[in-house]
Amino acid sequence: MTSSMGKFVFLSVTILSLIAVTMLEILGVGYGYSSYQNELQDIKKNLIIKEQENLRGEIYSVAYQIKQNYLSQYKNFTDGIRQKALDGTKLARDMQGGQNREQTLKKLKTEFENLGDENYLVYDYKSRNLLFGKDSGAHVLALANNALDKQAAIMQSSVGSQNILSFATAYEPLNIAVIYSKDIDKFNAKFIDETKIFIKNLALDQNKYLFLLDKNSDKILLSNSAELENNRYAIFNQKRNEILNQLTSLARFDTKEGFLTYEWSKNDGTRAEKLSFVKDIGVLGLVLGTGTFLDETDKLATAQRQELFNDFVYKIVIYLFYFCIVVLLILMSAKYIKNMFDRSIAKFSEYFGERENTGGYIASDEIEFTELQTIAQNINEIIREKERLNFEKKQSAILLAQYKNSIDSSAVVLRFDTRDMITFVNGAFCELLDVSKKQLIGKPNEILLNKGLNYEILKQISQKIWAKHEWQGVIKTYKKDGSVCSLKTSITPILSGDDEILEFVCICQDITLLIAQQEKLQNHLQDPLTKLPNRQALIDKLSEGEGGVFVANFDILKFKQINEYYGFETGDLILIKLSNAVRRLMENKNLELYRLTNDNFALLGREPDFNKESFFKFCEQVIEYFKNEALGIKNNKFYIDLAFGISSDMHLITAEMAKDYAKETKTPIVVFEEKKDKLISNVNLTQNLKRAIEEDRIVLYKQAIVDNTSNQVIKYECLIRMIDEDRNVILPIDFLGIAKNSNLYQKLTDIVIEKSFKHFSQNSDEFSINLAIEDILSPKFLEFFKAKLQKYENIGRRLTIEVVEDEGIENFDKVNHFINEVRKFGCKIAIDDFGTGYSNFEYLMKIKADYIKIDGSMIQNIDENEESRKVVELMVEFTKRFGIKTIAEFVHSNTILNTVNAIGIDASQGFYFDKPKPLEA
Repeated sequence: MTSSMGKFVFLSVTILSLIAVTMLEILGVGYGYSSYQNELQDIKKNLIIKEQENLRGEIYSVAYQIKQNYLSQYKNFTDGIRQKALDGTKLARDMQGGQNREQTLKKLKTEFENLGDENYLVYDYKSRNLLFGKDSGAHVLALANNALDKQAAIMQSSVGSQNILSFATAYEPLNIAVIYSKDIDKFNAKFIDETKIFIKNLALDQNKYLFLLDKNSDKILLSNSAELENNRYAIFNQKRNEILNQLTSLARFDTKEGFLTYEWSKNDGTRAEKLSFVKDIGVLGLVLGTGTFLDETDKLATAQRQELFNDFVYKIVIYLFYFCIVVLLILMSAKYIKNMFDRSIAKFSEYFGERENTGGYIASDEIEFTELQTIAQNINEIIREKERLNFEKKQSAILLAQYKNSIDSSAVVLRFDTRDMITFVNGAFCELLDVSKKQLIGKPNEILLNKGLNYEILKQISQKIWAKHEWQGVIKTYKKDGSVCSLKTSITPILSGDDEILEFVCICQDITLLIAQQEKLQNHLQDPLTKLPNRQALIDKLSEGEGGVFVANFDILKFKQINEYYGFETGDLILIKLSNAVRRLMENKNLELYRLTNDNFALLGREPDFNKESFFKFCEQVIEYFKNEALGIKNNKFYIDLAFGISSDMHLITAEMAKDYAKETKTPIVVFEEKKDKLISNVNLTQNLKRAIEEDRIVLYKQAIVDNTSNQVIKYECLIRMIDEDRNVILPIDFLGIAKNSNLYQKLTDIVIEKSFKHFSQNSDEFSINLAIEDILSPKFLEFFKAKLQKYENIGRRLTIEVVEDEGIENFDKVNHFINEVRKFGCKIAIDDFGTGYSNFEYLMKIKADYIKIDGSMIQNIDENEESRKVVELMVEFTKRFGIKTIAEFVHSNTILNTVNAIGIDASQGFYFDKPKPLEA
């Protein structure tokens, strides 16, 4: 049984589309029903929450007015009592007038009797009896004594069932006390009556329902029901009693307020659910409340539910309407697809029916399905096979011609045969060597592969290309003028169809200038004096993470004195001779020697050539050698003492710590692991630093940076100092290392930022601060720093951030992220100590610095050291091309300044201009 493919496609598309649409429709209706159910549940809850907010707002406003009114009236009440007592004292003073005490007291008693105010009492200290008034208890004596002791305060006491407030003043000339008392209960009762009237009027004016409870006596003071008002809870039935007690209890909780839902009778006698809110007013145990019946809320909720249901039904109808439209579109689309399929099949039928008569190809571009169109194209491809092969041959010929032209015009190109005879050279080759093609064609290729310059690699080249592989590398050759050029070269064997070598094609690129520049930079990366690798080279080596490494860090003892007494030239010669001598001692021992700074060197040894004992022994040999073998310099003999620190944990810092400890203790060699506890727990200095931070003894100094053209100060560098407990100024070299090891460094950085920002925010000077790579790489620090820049508005426009040049080489992305963020605030970037570390111009460009500060070690003797001058000139030439300004450090004399100006450095910093001084100076 067969079936039409068009019909099959029609049914397949229709059925699958209907299933998909139906599923989507079911999901849509299900989601709508779920939303409907959720909204139903939230309707009454949201209405009740709204009612609660309304009730709370009403009570808060009224309760506040009542409490403020009570406080005002109570103050007036107590002020009146106090004033009455003072008035009585004034009366006694006015009546004394030169009479004796007995006469005055008699007259005074008469005056008080005439006043007719029974609230007055006059107490006679001498007879300890009342001169006037009725004795109302022991509190009279207490009040009189308080007045005599100058304790002027309102005193509350009970006389029988009456609570009174009293105030007493002593009049010492007559040895009496005047006391005035009033009934506080009457005052409170009057206030409650006034409050009830206030609440009733407010309820009438604003159409509110308010009630007032007394939580002290469990009594209803005010209600809209006459039968409830002024009655205690106990007289009501159990149900009402429980509700009233629950309302009162809410006012006794810590919150002094609360909501309660309960059933209560309405004015028409029906019962309904009611929501009430009560709040302790805060005076006299009064509790203010209000409430509302929830039957109206229920009606509103029912109306909203109905509205929600109608909306849901409407959505269902809309869903069904769209469903019908989609079904109709599916049927129309399926019909359209069927027609397309039928038309495409018809193209095949027409072609095969007419092929014998008309020839030609299937009109594949008129077929409407990609798959069928591909079949048609494949059929046409078979028919056109011969034409395509001819076309490809023509194209290959064109491409080969273009390839030849491209090779001829792009690089240095030559070809030589299997006899090493040159068969082709292009114009670039002739131009490079300054010879003509006639002078080269048919000559040996030695003009390129010069044996004298390329002896070591010629055998490698021959083996590679005769093995039918491409060789790539750098070769050297002579130009016509006798100079040597370096060529980055690729030599490729050209094979025949039988895999035999026909000839060789050599393509070269002149990299002479690039190699020269790299060699120059490499020389600058080395220590220029001893030609040893520098500190950065050692750090890179240690960062490779190979295990079994021993590091020895050593200094020349008293080298500073040698420089001072014999001069820097002698000191330099000692360094050179010492490094050469150590090299000789190291021969065939697989050791590496580095010069880190001035007289500081490092040795690197590895397992299995060395273990801890043999490495230690070699260091002893070095020490003994220089003790016994003098270094002869200018007719002087120097016996050198060395101090060694050894570490096997692959960290330079631990070796340096051990070396420093060796110098402190005058021990020739200290092994870090043996003194680890002593070195790490350098308690005294760490504690001193902590106390200095806590006692604000970390201060900032500043040193001017001067423009070399105008001789004007352009900015100040902030320098950190510690003031010890004896008020001595401690330089950062003595405590920054401890700070880093004891997690105090970040606190020091925070202090520098806060104090420098605060100081310079009060003037218009520009300034710079130093940041370590740990700061720059910390996201937390970046947020802290940005917050400070925002706090001190526009401070960033006057700030330069100095970053040490040899740090962060492998963290360009993070460093640039930090720089981009702070540049948004106007900050500038300077590379500090440039010339001592990585010295990579690519690094300088990657972080896009505004300034470089040329290290003082290269400036301090630049007028005498030609090598230092050449290096600095190279730096200045490079930076000027890219618009980077330069600053020279350690400018200590006029001679140095003149040399710096001659080179073209933009600004200078050093003792010649300014010594570091306190920030406020």
